[in-house]
Amino acid sequence: RRALLLGGVGNIGRGHIAPMLSQDDFDIFFVDFNQSLIAEANQRDSYLVTPVGGGELITVRNFWGIDARDQERVAAQGSRADWIFTTVGTDNIIKLRDVVYRFIRNRIAANHLDTLNIVFAENLPIDQPQIAALRQAVLEMSDDAMARYVQDRVNFIGAPPVGEFREYEQNH
Repeated sequence: RRALLLGGVGNIGRGHIAPMLSQDDFDIFFVDFNQSLIAEANQRDSYLVTPVGGGELITVRNFWGIDARDQERVAAQGSRADWIFTTVGTDNIIKLRDVVYRFIRNRIAANHLDTLNIVFAENLPIDQPQIAALRQAVLEMSDDAMARYVQDRVNFIGAPPVGEFREYEQNH
């Protein structure tokens, strides 16, 4: 199964991104500072989401919670997950630099050199300065080999519309 890290587990993360991707057979690692939400995620094996505007209930399964304060545990998922989704708010994107750096470092150490997609579900156009600043910060922290991997194999993506995302996912 494919895996993804979902940082910022508010309404958008739990109610939109997780249901969409759990239907595509992803294992989902919820990452948040809200300890009660993380504890609840680890006590359940599923939850239901009612689509906005009606429709059939969606069951979300195969998820786990990780406390965002445990950045080593978050970064350890780099050896497994090929996707990171964030819903942390635009002011917090740059604060992800250390954990994204360690996540990528763990991928390389595990010889997991597949493409990593980082999707910012922040209602931003793709070229927002916050995303560019995060990418640049990670590059500046990297040695030459890691910088080449980041440049060649890490996609920093502003959240595309759902249909375009599905097409991107299938092609990449």
